[in-house]
Amino acid sequence: LAEVLDDVALAGRHLGGGVEKVFVADGDALFTNADGYYFAAAIQSTFDQLAVLPRVLAPADNALVGLGALVTHTLPVGIDTFAFYLPAYVGPVIALPVAWLGRAFGPATLALVAALVSVLVPSYLTRTSAGYFDTDMFAVTVPLIAMACLVSAIAQRRVGVGAIGATVLAAYPYFYDQGGSFGVGLAATAVVYLL
Repeated sequence: LAEVLDDVALAGRHLGGGVEKVFVADGDALFTNADGYYFAAAIQSTFDQLAVLPRVLAPADNALVGLGALVTHTLPVGIDTFAFYLPAYVGPVIALPVAWLGRAFGPATLALVAALVSVLVPSYLTRTSAGYFDTDMFAVTVPLIAMACLVSAIAQRRVGVGAIGATVLAAYPYFYDQGGSFGVGLAATAVVYLL
């Protein structure tokens, strides 16, 4: 909650013209990591038809580029604005699967504390602050969603939730390309447990 409020306050100061000049160049907020420029360039390439250039991701190659292309092509939102603020809105989503898993294993109070701590852990917090435009915002959240679905499916014997978890797990490399081996490991663990 504190992370969300801080990022919303930053957004308000930026939109109101109150952000310090260190964060702004030519009226646009700056990214806090180098990868942000790479992914923003990939989104821009969908406008400029540059997707044929080597090492430039196409929307079908990466969820961050695909979502960015969809939003900036359909809504009146610029690439810089989208890329700057997306992590602030996606980052706190990690609290949902953590709370869901917490409720599966303990009281609601502990689940709430775990969810709050997960959002505020410094290493995760820096990767989900406004301006940190990278696939890192999906690296932990997406597999936790899959894990929460699989745990719920096993505990409650709900095939539909298990199918959702398996689908999220299969889509994980689209969100975070280094996540393939983790996805295979989590799926194998679930299968072994069910045997």
